[in-house]
Amino acid sequence: MAERLSRRTVLAAAVALVAILLVTLASSDYFGRIQAILHPSTDYNWSGRSTTGRVELWKRGIGYMLSHPGLGVGAGAFQVAEGTLAPEARVQQYGQWWKWSVAHNSLLEVGAEIGVPGLIVYVVLVVCAFRALSRVRREASGEVALLAQALIGSLIGFEVGAMFFSKAFAPYFYVLLGMIVGLAKLASSVHASASPAGRVLHRSVRAPNRGALTA
Repeated sequence: MAERLSRRTVLAAAVALVAILLVTLASSDYFGRIQAILHPSTDYNWSGRSTTGRVELWKRGIGYMLSHPGLGVGAGAFQVAEGTLAPEARVQQYGQWWKWSVAHNSLLEVGAEIGVPGLIVYVVLVVCAFRALSRVRREASGEVALLAQALIGSLIGFEVGAMFFSKAFAPYFYVLLGMIVGLAKLASSVHASASPAGRVLHRSVRAPNRGALTA
């Protein structure tokens, strides 16, 4: 009972400390962002509030993808499209500032930059990665299954973040895919060696004994 009370005391003290630090150290910009979460329609990213907001940016990105469906506007060229193809970019002719923004969405980044075929390949890669990890988690056990579950969490976390950032061509995405392929290959070889057919195959390819060699 005393141990449970002490844990509750430590937890309450930790929460109080975090609250005090948050109130004393957080800037007004932080509280402004929290207020935007509670009232999203007040944020500049809301549809129609700003031409540089994410919703309006995504609408233009869909337009780039539909107007260049085959090869897109070019790999890494979304910002160039924003600065030259966007109707709102015409204000630059009058000396006004216009933001050459990135896509802020990995699906739009791929679709607009390398076209619809590239978007299909990207989606297939993600789906196949999830299916491979699900199969490993279902068929394997021990550390292999735990690693598969951890990679599923990593992939979900990446894709959630990728909905708001341009990370489709980021190196760590392909490092993650490489880890998934490696784990799937490892789990497949372990499963094959553990199955009866795999054990028979393993015995058939073993090197002959010393007596056979000397004979």
